[in-house]
Amino acid sequence: MRMVLRKERLGGRIFAGEVFLVLGVSILMLSAQSDRGTITGTVTDQTGAPIVSVSVTATNAGTGITSNTTSGTNGSYTIALLPAGTYQVSAEHPGFKRFVSNGIPVQIGQTIPVDIAMQLGKVSETVEVQADAPGLLPNTSDLGTVIARQQFQDLPLIGQGETRNPTFFMILVPGVTGRGTSISPASGFNSRVVSTTVSGSQSGSTEFHLDGSIIANAGNFSGDPRNVGFPPDAVAEFKMITLNAPAEYGRSGGGIASFTLKSGTNQLHGSLYEYFRNNALDARGFFSPTTPTNRQNEFGATVGGPIHKDKTFFFGWYNGFRLNKAPTYPYATVPTAGSKQGDFSEYLGPRVATDALGRPVFQGAVYDPLTTRTVAEGQVDPDTGLTAAADAMIRDPFPGNRIPSNRFDRVTKNILPLFPEPTLPRIRENFLSQAATINQVNQWGTKIDHQFTNDHKMYGSFVWSRLSSPGISDYPGPLSRAIPDTSNIRIFRLSADSILRPNWINHATFGFNRWHSGTNPTEDLFGWPARLD
Repeated sequence: MRMVLRKERLGGRIFAGEVFLVLGVSILMLSAQSDRGTITGTVTDQTGAPIVSVSVTATNAGTGITSNTTSGTNGSYTIALLPAGTYQVSAEHPGFKRFVSNGIPVQIGQTIPVDIAMQLGKVSETVEVQADAPGLLPNTSDLGTVIARQQFQDLPLIGQGETRNPTFFMILVPGVTGRGTSISPASGFNSRVVSTTVSGSQSGSTEFHLDGSIIANAGNFSGDPRNVGFPPDAVAEFKMITLNAPAEYGRSGGGIASFTLKSGTNQLHGSLYEYFRNNALDARGFFSPTTPTNRQNEFGATVGGPIHKDKTFFFGWYNGFRLNKAPTYPYATVPTAGSKQGDFSEYLGPRVATDALGRPVFQGAVYDPLTTRTVAEGQVDPDTGLTAAADAMIRDPFPGNRIPSNRFDRVTKNILPLFPEPTLPRIRENFLSQAATINQVNQWGTKIDHQFTNDHKMYGSFVWSRLSSPGISDYPGPLSRAIPDTSNIRIFRLSADSILRPNWINHATFGFNRWHSGTNPTEDLFGWPARLD
């Protein structure tokens, strides 16, 4: 059963809450939208006959948390609701040696087959085998690829003035294409949102999931990487489903990227990192007199460990991003000293045409709007005494291309002093802008895992992300068009797993997403009526 609690939009704020609840009488028949994995198989004796009521245990190698079940009448067993990790599977039954299989990788959303062959003997004796990664997964219908933790750590990310984003690893998966940046969909096909497709599906339709619940945002495309507010360093692994998604997902035709956050283990682990780019290390362009400013820093830390050994664990992270980058084309146009006085003679160019009265028309000529009049073909214009060659509306140019000062209105007189002076000796593109793209991102979050008993576990995670920018403008001072902008992301997950009987399980997930983006104009920024009086 899927129930949407609330979804509303108020002034740029989007809230979305979801609860996924599955109560199954047969874990082999019913599954829930989840990031959990499953180990399943058959217990047999040396002759291949199934063994009933064998105690089977899966133990997480990192946390020591165990999950138990018993084999059924046909010798089959299933241990569900396993967080991604490496497991040991053991089996015990009177009259047989204890069976142990180590190093079983359980990946996000996958069902791993592990058959158990018991040998006659004492329970105190142990038969130990080393597991191999299964080549085929016959218990799942989907076609997808899991990007594991080691790949997140070792492979580089290509970004363009943006914080590292785990969704960029999607293009490692066969059938996924994409390019560009995730900063703004307004950049057209240079945006990852509109260029990324999964198995030829519609762009922008990929669903992102975190810890078993969709990352929903009614204000952006579902496949917008900006919806994801956590760094790659916080991700344990993710699975990219490209075809035949299981029925429990059911809402996306554009692929599903399911992420699971890292969890703490019995050992305290942490990391510190910084990625940077600085124009001091860049080469100057051939036509550029200087190396443009381009300073980019991304830094952070992660830490995880036990709160109560074999029972409660934590993981947390912080990720910061700072960008200061000069514009690609830094030239702007400002009025010259002459044009501020109404003298546009320096803008007057060559003759380009003639008007209806046969007068020459010059490039850059400024015409007097108060002289606007209409002439008919063959009519003599009373102002010039010339005969019109065609019906037309005409105006007279200002003499010498100069506008008299008595024609300046109050608004013009108040605006002109606000323009900066030219910095280059030309009339167009005569101002070298010092504008810079400045972005600041702060992200942090935590995940808590707790085991009440072997059959009852709870997981909770929280993601906080804030991007802020002062905006960008060619002109400094009062004419600045820079508008401060912020984008805030809040994601909360709470999951509870319960094994009520060997064939009766309950998995419930509550997911909450909040996205807020916008500007807050103030009188100091937009007080133009006061400036123009």
